[in-house]
Amino acid sequence: MNFILLIVSFSLVAGKEDKVYQKLEKSYAKDPEKAYVLAKQYRKKDNSLAAPYFFESQYYERKAGLVKKTADQALALGNAATNGASFEKKASDKILLRAQWESKKAILHDKIIACLTKLNEQHNSSKFKRLTDKSMKLFGDLSKEVAPIEEKEVIVEKKAEPTQPNAVVSAGNQSAAYNSMSKIDFSKKPTGKERIQSHNKEEETKILQMINDERKKKKLKPLVLDSNLVFAARYHAADMANEDYFEHDSHNKVNGKLNSSMGAFERIGLFYSAFANTENIAAGNSTAEATYDQWYFSPGHYANMFNSSATKVGVGFIQNPSSVYEYYWVFCTGTD
Repeated sequence: MNFILLIVSFSLVAGKEDKVYQKLEKSYAKDPEKAYVLAKQYRKKDNSLAAPYFFESQYYERKAGLVKKTADQALALGNAATNGASFEKKASDKILLRAQWESKKAILHDKIIACLTKLNEQHNSSKFKRLTDKSMKLFGDLSKEVAPIEEKEVIVEKKAEPTQPNAVVSAGNQSAAYNSMSKIDFSKKPTGKERIQSHNKEEETKILQMINDERKKKKLKPLVLDSNLVFAARYHAADMANEDYFEHDSHNKVNGKLNSSMGAFERIGLFYSAFANTENIAAGNSTAEATYDQWYFSPGHYANMFNSSATKVGVGFIQNPSSVYEYYWVFCTGTD
């Protein structure tokens, strides 16, 4: 009898969870702000529910993309991670699958790493520690995935004329990149014919060399640059930089709101006719070394870089100072 009651009780709880998730999902699609308030109300009534934590996490992650200051982004992402950890702990396998949690979690991870990288560059140790602490339950110690900033001695000659700091990209590359992007309407889906120029081909080449050097050590075949994959990678990097988002799926901004328009491999398929099998994205890093380290110390990204079946590769690096993370990287691979 007790066993039967337990099954009935579990079914009732699962049914309630499904209904709450469905209501919050519909509410979030219409108005994330109202969905956030509703999620908090549900959580106060029944703290055992997982769904409210998921949508609160999504709300804070979205909020991080709407603010410009890195410190504000860190605060929002920390709240997203905290709620995400609670969701993961309370959710059933069914709800985790319905929320596409593994994919959402990976994206949140990348956004936090990008934010930590910027905080590190700004030497904002207090915000850096706060964000790593709030992310600890969900991801472990993320500080280990952020490349340390090396302090360099700056020697200034007394009679030297004031100069501008060295730019990450050359004026020529920057002009060509902006010109190629200005001809594209990023509010629409790509056609596969977009030909965007890089802001810094040297950095693209450098990260590919670093990856291939490591592949050689692992006795893997080097990845061969494919122009179609390069344009696929640059398009997505430029799209994220211009539409101000950080996701694997392509998004279009309609009436100020971002809407998913197509999946990553559907988009790559418009540029590359063979089989595409991996994609890495990164943001906030101005150098190939920092991006390589970020991917190297992340298990999923590491696996993509050293995928034994991959033979072709494309790398894209785009800079947009007015976007949230400024620097955007995309790495995608395919087979012959």
